[in-house]
Amino acid sequence: MKRNISLIFCMVLLPVLVSAQDNHGYYGKKSFLDVTSSSYFPVLYRVDNEGWESVLTADGNALKSTKSTFKIGARVSVGRTIQSNIGVAVELGYDQFFLGSRVLTFPGYKSISKHERLRVNSFLILPKIEISGPNGLLPCGLVHQIGAGVSINKVAKKNYLIVYQDGSTSGGVNGDPNDATTLFENNNLNRSIKVIQLMYGLKMRTPVGRSMMINYGFRYTLDIGKITYFSSDDLARQVTRFLFRNLIAFDLGLTLPF
Repeated sequence: MKRNISLIFCMVLLPVLVSAQDNHGYYGKKSFLDVTSSSYFPVLYRVDNEGWESVLTADGNALKSTKSTFKIGARVSVGRTIQSNIGVAVELGYDQFFLGSRVLTFPGYKSISKHERLRVNSFLILPKIEISGPNGLLPCGLVHQIGAGVSINKVAKKNYLIVYQDGSTSGGVNGDPNDATTLFENNNLNRSIKVIQLMYGLKMRTPVGRSMMINYGFRYTLDIGKITYFSSDDLARQVTRFLFRNLIAFDLGLTLPF
């Protein structure tokens, strides 16, 4: 009789123990979607006197100085908890920034005095892992994020205003549309510049209900190396220097568990 009771007890207890070991997620929801805005502050801009925070914008056929102090981007991540304190995710990102505080060299063009800032669209693909403390319950709470991915940067197609040293101009709102085509084709600006991005982030997700959380925190990003440049060398150097100087981002957004 005692043996039968013990056998029944084990048969009941075993599924409970197995279920308890798999009892992670937020109210049983093991997948999550992060929608986040990122604000990058160029903390290294002032290490020299090159004036990287100042760029030129077009005002008719003239150029005027404009401050560009930080950039804002957007991130969307889809993740899955593997254990109560370990998860994996894939992050897609978009940023926009401007170049042109220093005069770019365009081969084949006569001496350039100054030019309109170039708008660069930056796309990010970044797999990452998430780790919380030993008593964590992902996706909520404090998490460490570690990732490595590829940043793809491309100049937006536009008829940029260029002023030459002899006072003549090309491009701009009143310029010949063919100027843009010539500029992009002669300097391979139609192609992209790819770099490797490493990321470490510290993020907090605070529940505001069973189906939503607020996420906030910061991240360190380091853009290193290069994947063969398909654009002008001068432009590639400016892009990589700009990315390298944007080390810290502050994140704020929503998390939707499902």
